[in-house]
Amino acid sequence: MVAFGAVWSVFATASPPRWRFGLVLLGMQDVLIQLLNSLREYPLLTREDQAAWRERAKGLALQWPSEAEAMLAALVADTNAFDAALDGPLTALLSRLETAPGAPARVWTTSLLERVSTLMHRLSAAPIAKSQLLRSLVLSDDPTVLACWTELFPVGAQHVDTSLTPLFQRRTYDVGAIFPALLESLSFPNLASGVLDLANYLFRSGRCQPHPAAERVQQLATLLGAMAQRLKRLEETPFTNAAELKAAADVLESSLSLVIALCDALALIGDASVIGKLNQVLELRHRRLRAEAACAIARLGDKSGVRQLVALTQEPVVRTRALAYLEEVGALDKAPAEMRSSAARGEGDLAGWLAEPAQFGLAPQQMELVDSQTMYWPGFEEQVECHLFRFEYALPQGGFSGVGLAGPATHALGVDLLDYPPADIFAIYCGWQAEHAELRETDAAEITAGQRATADRFLRRLSADGFQQPRLVKLAHFFGEEHFVFEAVDGEHRQQGVVVMDGGEAFWYPRPLTSNPPGERELYWLHRGRKLLAYFNGPR
Repeated sequence: MVAFGAVWSVFATASPPRWRFGLVLLGMQDVLIQLLNSLREYPLLTREDQAAWRERAKGLALQWPSEAEAMLAALVADTNAFDAALDGPLTALLSRLETAPGAPARVWTTSLLERVSTLMHRLSAAPIAKSQLLRSLVLSDDPTVLACWTELFPVGAQHVDTSLTPLFQRRTYDVGAIFPALLESLSFPNLASGVLDLANYLFRSGRCQPHPAAERVQQLATLLGAMAQRLKRLEETPFTNAAELKAAADVLESSLSLVIALCDALALIGDASVIGKLNQVLELRHRRLRAEAACAIARLGDKSGVRQLVALTQEPVVRTRALAYLEEVGALDKAPAEMRSSAARGEGDLAGWLAEPAQFGLAPQQMELVDSQTMYWPGFEEQVECHLFRFEYALPQGGFSGVGLAGPATHALGVDLLDYPPADIFAIYCGWQAEHAELRETDAAEITAGQRATADRFLRRLSADGFQQPRLVKLAHFFGEEHFVFEAVDGEHRQQGVVVMDGGEAFWYPRPLTSNPPGERELYWLHRGRKLLAYFNGPR
């Protein structure tokens, strides 16, 4: 037996009493026996000991592929091990294999693949290990290993992206080793969109001809029609409570990626007989899905798709996408000139950003252009067209309105900026976006003794000037300057705000009397943004 030439730190130090081994260098056979014994004992440990065991399992170290194979074979073969206990050591082992040169190709023997297949089917409480097993398999170029991955993918793909992502990134594997067999996963709704996205990518990038799903075009069309009918029924269903509404939203979210992937696949395959199914998607109210279906129809040579895309440019939330699709099919000039302007594109960018799940999750009911300026902006060599839009939501739980930026960036702060003039709103967004090594901040608790003495002098001055309760918040560094930022209350008007001591001069920024006013962070952005825009747009 080859000596295990590494420190087995998992078990060597401070182990829980039941499984303290006190050994540093162990033979491979002893390591395997003790590892399996500890796995069986894992369910009996206290919660604290289990946590300690998992931490030590992360220290798993291997030196030779032969040892890796023996270790993995032992883990896989032990049917008495507690499934959840496999997560730690098995994940650590497989992660190690990924980084060992040539290890995946050498480790995955035929007998070991059979054991892994058995393990994957029996594991239930070790989702991380299952996901890691899939990822380790998919990193191999061996057609036999990839075929095993393809078979196990529907069984163990808890985190689809983790397993599929390497196939988007690598170009050394044979596409024929995974397609068309991987298309059997289309019967699993949670996997179908990822599989189709991969097939679409491989075809679009020239890795395979024809499209991997070309022989299944009618199956894809039928699936798209079924999805369209399901979503149509969802749109027509009245919801009587929040639980029903949330359930409907979950169905919609899970359906979006699949419908989009199906539309793309059908367009790439190029069979115009599926246009009828695509037209069913056009009957939905969901504007993103209508844009995808219209683009697919246009790519299949039907002019009705172009007309639908032109009509969708009137909808800010899909305007950017509709214009991009019109350009893709060579029909951008069909869109009205006013929908192709910089301001209209900016409105579309902001509406689409607000509708993202990470933001509001839906488009605003109203949008209005507040101001447009062409100016120099930090990070850009030439002048940039900058736009501000007021947006408004009328929601059951209450309304919300704000002002967002489009042009140099697409963003909307979650505070009320409506009381500010456009120049100051531009400045706030400029201060928010600006990034530079010379633009940094230090918390008040972390400044030096010298800086503290300067801050104390400013505190006395602010008190003498009538500011109440002044408190240092932070020290901002601005290209060699030091800006001391204080929160305070204007003694005369009893209004809260921020005082920035800049070059010995005090700049007062009161907080507007609104329900959601900007805080010290946004008010300092206003100060910083004013200085930046004045510098960039001053005499050149």
